Amino acid sequence: MRIIDEQLRTGPFHREALLTAGYSEKVLRGRRFRRLFPRVWVHVDHEMTEADWIAAARLAMPSDARVTGATRLRQLGIDVPAERLQFVVGRDLHLDLDGIDLHRTDRLPPCTDEGVSPAAAYVELCRYATVVAAIRVGDELLREEHMTLLELRELVTAEAWREGAAQAR
Repeated sequence: MRIIDEQLRTGPFHREALLTAGYSEKVLRGRRFRRLFPRVWVHVDHEMTEADWIAAARLAMPSDARVTGATRLRQLGIDVPAERLQFVVGRDLHLDLDGIDLHRTDRLPPCTDEGVSPAAAYVELCRYATVVAAIRVGDELLREEHMTLLELRELVTAEAWREGAAQAR
């Protein structure tokens, strides 16, 4: 039995990474790996962290999808409940993956390769959060300097059509 490379034992990986490393796809049919999402696997001995789950979901999503909402806020260290991972894409795309919500929009909010801006993630959270929860999260984002009040005001003014913008005002 061939020893598995460390990169395939220490976190989630896309099936292509396995093939690029010189392994046959047959390796995935054995007991050493488990499937997380379509084409995304992890070694059975690897204990998944929240960051690993986000990384795995990124591998399953199209390259233009960005982390949003509660998932993005959790990346920033904000304690918000989230049952599913949240991503957004700026086009009409329908994907149904267990544990992942893929939101579609005509125009992406401000974002980087990491995810939507903290202000945009906050607006998404305001779409469904209670007033008390939204205030707590907003205060923490401001206190930790993840966003500014000016940035939030500009976003909800420029994109008043976006769900959650009215609540974030």
